[in-house]
Amino acid sequence: MVPDGVGGAYVGAATDSLLLLSRITATGVVAWGNRNIGADAMNLKLAPDEEGGVIAVWQRRNEVPSGGGELRASRFKPNGDVIYQHDIAGGTQMGTFPEYPSIALSDQKDLAIVWHQNPTNDGDRIYGQVLDATGTMLWGPSGMLLSPSTTAQLYAHIVTACDGSFLVMWRDGSFRSFARKIDRWGNPKWRWIPRRPQDPEIQEVQFSEGDLKFAQFVADGSGGGIMANRPTTQIVAKRVLASGRLGGPEPRVTSIADIGSDQGGNVRIRWDRSWYDTTGIPHPVTMYSVWRKIRSGIPKLSMGPANFTDSHERRSVLEAEHRKSRNGDG
Repeated sequence: MVPDGVGGAYVGAATDSLLLLSRITATGVVAWGNRNIGADAMNLKLAPDEEGGVIAVWQRRNEVPSGGGELRASRFKPNGDVIYQHDIAGGTQMGTFPEYPSIALSDQKDLAIVWHQNPTNDGDRIYGQVLDATGTMLWGPSGMLLSPSTTAQLYAHIVTACDGSFLVMWRDGSFRSFARKIDRWGNPKWRWIPRRPQDPEIQEVQFSEGDLKFAQFVADGSGGGIMANRPTTQIVAKRVLASGRLGGPEPRVTSIADIGSDQGGNVRIRWDRSWYDTTGIPHPVTMYSVWRKIRSGIPKLSMGPANFTDSHERRSVLEAEHRKSRNGDG
């Protein structure tokens, strides 16, 4: 179920052999209902088209000797009329049927779909397709390969970034998760030169080392995304920036040393700077705060400007509020 933009909703339902779509008004009246939009269907995904209509994507198994299938996409007007309907994955021409679609709509009303499929019976791969508002398939009749790895790639999830691109996440057979950023034409937005010249160019980031089972992926509003996962009994999260940079933004203290011959009271703190502490971002770091615990257990705060020394670290001498204790916890 998805909203229709005027207080009502579109509702999809699958029976044993039919895929039905209905529109309910804000007052609960059925504007039109039980519209049969497909047969032998499963894994229905709905998205409002931002013009009062709705887009439906589903997978359909064909009764053919090859065991193939289709991945279909349709767009409907508010009155239920069909604007387009396509097989977006090439029908039975790509071997086993496409499964588990995920969809996202961009600000330009481009519809992006990703799914996994095993075209050559040597492991599933992640494929994608983009349709513009008229239903034109921008990535060809069978879509585009997004995960060229030779190991199994499964359960893709796609979200729209605020810069008009798309973020795609998936996992492999070892439950490791990966993410890639692409534009509406499928061009990679993250690209890194490999360490060895003979290795292929790197175009995705790895989110987790393993045990990815219950992951969710959302855009962060600044061109990146946040992945949340429950590997065991805890929930963990990780963020990737618009640039593809992973990890936490906090600086890391690398050393704390006494300043000799100053009669106590001063220490030199050295840290690796935050990767927010750089040019070209909306809110760069201009000052660091250093907290320490004294014997009474009450945290004390020392502050000072971040004095730039080189491109790898920031150093600052902060005046201590208390003398170093004899056990070195100052």
